[in-house]
Amino acid sequence: MKRLFLLFTLVVFALCANAQSVTKFLGIPVDGTEYAFKNKLKAKGFKDSKLIGGALEGEFNGEDVYVSVQTQGGKVQRVIVSDRDYRDEGQIRIRFNKLLDQFSRNEKYFTDYRNEYLVDSDDLSYEMSVNNKQFQAAFYQKANETSTLANSSYRLVWFAVTRNPLLGFGIAIYYENRLNEADGSDL
Repeated sequence: MKRLFLLFTLVVFALCANAQSVTKFLGIPVDGTEYAFKNKLKAKGFKDSKLIGGALEGEFNGEDVYVSVQTQGGKVQRVIVSDRDYRDEGQIRIRFNKLLDQFSRNEKYFTDYRNEYLVDSDDLSYEMSVNNKQFQAAFYQKANETSTLANSSYRLVWFAVTRNPLLGFGIAIYYENRLNEADGSDL
């Protein structure tokens, strides 16, 4: 009986440790089933989107957003947070640079990427449509205060400028659990 209890305790501890070590979005581990993940988001006030099938909508970081969930092998692998409202080039520069500041100052994140602010001379429309340039920034989410790049590389959070030729520009933020990525085993 003691062995069974010890085995049960170890399994519970391992499951809790794994849940604690993956990327989190609004405190929710980016893991488990899509159904369970979306229910946790709904408990935080998100609602099913009437415009985008399978997505939720709500407020995040002061913006009205859509939230989509991507799975791999039945587990949540990525959460995509997309602006609901589009902006012009000047407004998206301000939004991008503000997000870059927020992530850079937030102690829950660190980076080894060369993230650059958008400047007025960046012609986003031209660069994105003609040269297929991407404007993005990337960070790693720390599991705790002693996290290092080596033990955080699978907790990637990045954001990019998106462009709709008819509506304007937006931002998409990606919260990734790289432990749940496809590993080629299906090949």
